[in-house]
Amino acid sequence: MIEPDYGDDSEKWTRLERPLDETKRDALVRLCAEFGFTDDLTGDIEFVARVLREFELHGKASLKTPVERSNGLAEVERLSLALSRALGELERPDLDEIGWRMPDDGLRAMVYVEKRTESAAAVIGFDINEAFFRSAQLLPTGGELTFRTVYPLWLGRAGHIGAEAEKLAHVAGLLRSSIGDKGRGGGRKNTLKHYAWHVEEIARCVEAKPVQRPVRIGRGGEFERLCEVVWNAANVPSKPAGAIREMIRLRKMRQDYPDDLPI
Repeated sequence: MIEPDYGDDSEKWTRLERPLDETKRDALVRLCAEFGFTDDLTGDIEFVARVLREFELHGKASLKTPVERSNGLAEVERLSLALSRALGELERPDLDEIGWRMPDDGLRAMVYVEKRTESAAAVIGFDINEAFFRSAQLLPTGGELTFRTVYPLWLGRAGHIGAEAEKLAHVAGLLRSSIGDKGRGGGRKNTLKHYAWHVEEIARCVEAKPVQRPVRIGRGGEFERLCEVVWNAANVPSKPAGAIREMIRLRKMRQDYPDDLPI
């Protein structure tokens, strides 16, 4: 189920909790009852509609055009290269002193296990924590355990930051190039992937809880009717057909959904 990351933005939380239009909500509830959804599942679908309404009214405006994205990446590329070069020009004692004086980075120690198949790779991350070491009997009972990031000896912490900044510049440049030149108009905001994400959340709700009869995920039929009533409840003027097609395409590609969702 969706868990919006609004932090302590009380204004956003207040907007999200605002009820849907009564008439449109009644239509959503009636359709869910027709499909045999439980009250919990109907509540989940209604919540998706409120999140979609928040995106339509406020989140969509915060998305950037391709040119705005490209300009932001160009600035990251420029500043990252400048930082890398500036750190590279320091004498080693100064680099070491900077690293020693910096507060602890607070990074969690993780171990990643990757399992590959012919079509995909699944990666699972595990915290390397005190409980793990104790369960593996690597630490005596009552012993103290602390974690500290180990940076490359030949770079030190500051030198490592410089090397990471260089990598950051390189990747930002590649991503900027992939966006391309959209002309003076700035290009259109890519809202489709965000609408597709909301379709995916509707699908996850339906798939996660038992229903009297299965609702096939895809174009047409009951699922599209469900998406349409959610779109209507959220006051989205367009139809969800394109977003459903995009969701299906992303599922087939096993592609992650956008990290820049404004929720």
